[in-house]
Amino acid sequence: MIGRWLRRLLVLGTLGGAGWVAVKFLRGDPVPAFEAGPTTPTLLAPVEKLVPTPSPPAEATVVEPEAPAAEPEAPAAPAAPVADWVDAVAGEDGPATHPVKAKLKSGIYHLPGMLNYDRTVPDRWYTTAEAAEADALRQAKR
Repeated sequence: MIGRWLRRLLVLGTLGGAGWVAVKFLRGDPVPAFEAGPTTPTLLAPVEKLVPTPSPPAEATVVEPEAPAAEPEAPAAPAAPVADWVDAVAGEDGPATHPVKAKLKSGIYHLPGMLNYDRTVPDRWYTTAEAAEADALRQAKR
């Protein structure tokens, strides 16, 4: 009885670890590697040695034609101030000016590049982390 449960736990742990590595690989995140010690032989060459480095492209010289003298332009109207947050609309991405996702029920905000940023369905979008913290939200741990 105990042997069967132990075997199941080992299989689940192995599958979970393999799934974690697969998700890290597909997202392009670095996967922590085992550091080879002085007694451990190195079996594979580092990736940098396997992938050829492309040579930089030759620089092209661009000659821009001279523009005719233009009349001075009128000063532009001042831009409208951007709100610190906007409510999220179901099924839509937030505006480009508001990259920070926030969940009001949990009181957590997520910055771009964080672990759960892509799968978080926000209640609000904030311009900066400081704006989210001003509304008593805290940053996600990962």
